Amino acid sequence: MILYLIAFLTGIFVKIVDTAEDEKLKTFKEINYFFATIYGVLIGFVIANYPNVAPLWIGAILGVALTGKVDAPSHKLGVLVALITTIAWTSNDLNYFLGLNYGLLLLFSAASFADEKIDILLHKIKKKNLFQNLLETRLTLEMVALIVSFLTGTWEIFFAILSFDIGYLGSELTFRKINF
Repeated sequence: MILYLIAFLTGIFVKIVDTAEDEKLKTFKEINYFFATIYGVLIGFVIANYPNVAPLWIGAILGVALTGKVDAPSHKLGVLVALITTIAWTSNDLNYFLGLNYGLLLLFSAASFADEKIDILLHKIKKKNLFQNLLETRLTLEMVALIVSFLTGTWEIFFAILSFDIGYLGSELTFRKINF
């Protein structure tokens, strides 16, 4: 249960940082680093303590990073903090990273990369059809997580990404309502 709460909170903090960066909110500049640090610690905690979910989270970060979308200084800090936190929490277990499922990590990285590349391409299209609007929701990673969870019986993978998305998208809806 704590995993889903952490995933939910991570989604909220990532969206706060995204919004502040995208909207160039100067009042959030310093506090944005604080929020990025928080989400970095939360991501590192999940990666270090939930080895079944770690390939999903690492893959999501790699996919986004490989498309060049970790471009804001605050997001770079968040990823760096996630890396440092993961190493700190796994330093007593030298075999931790050997035990990760690298096939799933590759699969999740590819799904995240595809989501971001499709999003980049769709932003260039002014008038979108229904299918293009559906693709813009970036659900590839979620669909892959659902399929993997179904095939492996490891449902914490799907519910972790679902919890993150609820936090992220819920924050987005809240920001729209208050004209943030």
